[in-house]
Amino acid sequence: MRMIGDPLVRFEEDPVRMLRALEFSARLDFVIDDEIIAAIDQRRQLLSTASSARLREELMELFRHRVAGRVCELAERYGLLDQLFPEVLFTPQTFELLKLIDDRTASGNPIRESLALAALTLPTFLDRCPVDRSRHINDALAVADQLLRPHCRTYSIAQGIRCEARDLLIGVFRLARGRGMKGETRFLRHPFTAQVVEFFALWCQIDPSLNDQLSAWQEAIEVGAGVHTGERSSPRRRRRRPRRKAAMQK
Repeated sequence: MRMIGDPLVRFEEDPVRMLRALEFSARLDFVIDDEIIAAIDQRRQLLSTASSARLREELMELFRHRVAGRVCELAERYGLLDQLFPEVLFTPQTFELLKLIDDRTASGNPIRESLALAALTLPTFLDRCPVDRSRHINDALAVADQLLRPHCRTYSIAQGIRCEARDLLIGVFRLARGRGMKGETRFLRHPFTAQVVEFFALWCQIDPSLNDQLSAWQEAIEVGAGVHTGERSSPRRRRRRPRRKAAMQK
């Protein structure tokens, strides 16, 4: 893959072209020309000067086109990863999870920005907040916020999206601890639980040691769904007290 004109000049005109070069390489399975690679090496610092709103949209396009994992690997190879995600610590498991998210999108499931955020931070979250049944859920909340807030601040991501990503992280922590903990019934009835279990199932492909926990939760959800189908069928009506008849005037 080559660029029309001098890559150094083109990247100075629009630094986002460096990211697009990686995207096209991943989407079309093209080999990037050495001249472009050399220009990226010399101009990569310019990427941090691009509009955060534009970069945010370009990053979500990577997820929509199912190439986020591959592009992030290329970005690491060519020194762009720190420019794109200055607050995110990437591990081999991060790249693996992003590729699973891409596979999920390829199967027809739309990508949400909160899911992308959770996938970017889950490996580091679990490293900083190891699963322990004695660890309070508030500790996990604090770690999740510490990881998500800087990135959301950089890209001006709304609080609602950040909170949904945080709930996914906390949900994985809760599922990994296993059943029998406080708040389990409320968690099983929550409408967001299905999304948490789906995300946890992706992580279990990376960490198969959690498959037993996944099966136990899936069974509990199925049983709970059967039990609650007839719940609240008809609300109990309160008997109304009869009105006292007004005294007849003589």
